[in-house]
Amino acid sequence: ENRVSDQSSMLVFKGKEDLGGGMYAGFQIDNRFGPDMGGFAASGNTNINIGGTWGQVAVGRQDLHYGTAIESYKAYTLQNILSNGIFSQVWGYSIANATRTPNVVVYDSPNMSGFTARVALSSAWAGTEGRGARAAGVSNPSSGSATNIALNYANGPIKAGYSYWNATAEGGKAVGVIGAATATAQGALSAHDQRGDTLQFVYSFPMGLNVGLAWNKSKITWSDVSVDRSAWVLPVSYTFGANQIAFTYAKANDLKGAAGGVTATLDSTGASAYTLAYGYSLSKRTNLGV
Repeated sequence: ENRVSDQSSMLVFKGKEDLGGGMYAGFQIDNRFGPDMGGFAASGNTNINIGGTWGQVAVGRQDLHYGTAIESYKAYTLQNILSNGIFSQVWGYSIANATRTPNVVVYDSPNMSGFTARVALSSAWAGTEGRGARAAGVSNPSSGSATNIALNYANGPIKAGYSYWNATAEGGKAVGVIGAATATAQGALSAHDQRGDTLQFVYSFPMGLNVGLAWNKSKITWSDVSVDRSAWVLPVSYTFGANQIAFTYAKANDLKGAAGGVTATLDSTGASAYTLAYGYSLSKRTNLGV
């Protein structure tokens, strides 16, 4: 596919007011726009917040879970975020929306000797507020929510972390059907539960070499069918002078489907991906890459 891509251009407005006693209140409006196509909206990480020495609580939209993998530390372009692509997809369905989660309340802890924690809750993670209330035949439009818990460590040459994602369908799950070699869902395809776990580790050597490893397991569940897969990614990058070289290998294993107490591997549903990238810094803010 040949295309022009703006690589998720953004323009962020933010404000902060001192409330005294070490506390503050603030806001952030993150506009993601496409200079190649037009368009401008607060579709990025947008919130109102209050915080202090105890951390910060924010209400709005936020990247959760899907973007926590270590490859995002290394990417020169969005095409190189292999772990986000493989980690956030299961059989064509997006884990944690593969973008910002709406209707969310997020608590971020202060940095404690390199350790940080995040706890996030969404009342309607798959769409607009009260989506289930507008769906015909929904018996419990108030059901459905998402939880994200992330624990991270970044100190010196080491970065490590774990992210947990669990989401239940608003209004209840749809009915699914699975075959021997393929899987299809019937009814409201979006009405499913999700579970995701990501582990990551990266070490930065003094000479500019970075080596990482990340693992993910994600699962989609309908009322009587589930599909899951595991995946892992190995990113390596090296910086010398104004030059950066990065290589990434990522692999998603074959899907596993379960229905009626029977579990089967869905053949030829895995994937492998490779990326080799080179970047040259013209300045601190300007980079050319291929």
